[in-house]
Amino acid sequence: MLALNALVVIFVVAVTNKVEQAVNYKLAQLDSLSVQITSDALRQRLLRTGGFGAVTLADLQSQDEGFETRGVSPRVRLMSSTNVSDGVWQFDRALVYALSPDNTDFDPSLPASNICASSTPFATASTWCGPNDGIVYQLIETRENYLSTLTDEGMRMQTSLQKLARGYDSDSEFFPHGALAVGSAALLCSIGGAPCAATACRGVIVLNDTPLDCADQFSRWGLPVTLNLVTAKHIALSSMASGVRRTNSTNRNIARELRAP
Repeated sequence: MLALNALVVIFVVAVTNKVEQAVNYKLAQLDSLSVQITSDALRQRLLRTGGFGAVTLADLQSQDEGFETRGVSPRVRLMSSTNVSDGVWQFDRALVYALSPDNTDFDPSLPASNICASSTPFATASTWCGPNDGIVYQLIETRENYLSTLTDEGMRMQTSLQKLARGYDSDSEFFPHGALAVGSAALLCSIGGAPCAATACRGVIVLNDTPLDCADQFSRWGLPVTLNLVTAKHIALSSMASGVRRTNSTNRNIARELRAP
């Protein structure tokens, strides 16, 4: 009888362990999915606003992109920090993470949690790395998009320059410039007599029979683009990349030029 009872106990313990392992596995899967969903919502916010700011989980759940995040695991956390510097760029940082039941004491704000540099905390470290186990996380930083953002804006300017190139007057040898004097610069929208606010842009301006729409007049950040008439045969477009910040808090400027032979 004792032997039978012992076998029953062993069987119950084995089954309990199996059930516990299965539950923990499912919880880990749920945490991983929840972290991914929340991270995706955060990236959508980045695309829409150009930055994170001091974003919270409640912010994501209250915005248009946050419908899916309302059902994520209650173990999911979000920590963010603004104006982090790596010595070259200034950027926003956000950490989406979920703690396993046996690792609830983890605090990413503490310097010791940064395994890349244990003396610098999440809010100021130029590089932050989390632990290899016990936590599911995704680290998102706005500097990840700086290169592609600058490249995209440069390509947008190239498209505008192609329009101006097609409007080049080979007889008079000048690029479209409206009333802009040689050697000076002005906002495209102002030269065309249109409102210089992206939200008020409703149509096309025409410079010397060359139409330029809102995508030519304003950058991807909604800031007006400047036309610089260096000479009649040499022009340049420039704009400020308000979403790309140097470590001294100034914004990068982007410029593209076009010369006629």
